[in-house]
Amino acid sequence: MNIRTVSAIILAPLLKATGYRFSKSWRHGDTALKSFIYDHMLDTVKANQRAGLKVIQLDDLVTFKAGK
Repeated sequence: MNIRTVSAIILAPLLKATGYRFSKSWRHGDTALKSFIYDHMLDTVKANQRAGLKVIQLDDLVTFKAGK
């Protein structure tokens, strides 16, 4: 287990209690701070999943075709 995983496990109950979830801007590294935290300190995806982020199944997605 690395520090990113441990941080996600520790932070998940707080996320669940507050309802906060990390946006994709953390993964994309929109700022230098977000990039550093995501790369070295926290697995934001795992933290969101442990806090109860609803995972979207591909079967649930509706696709639209052009011209219809």
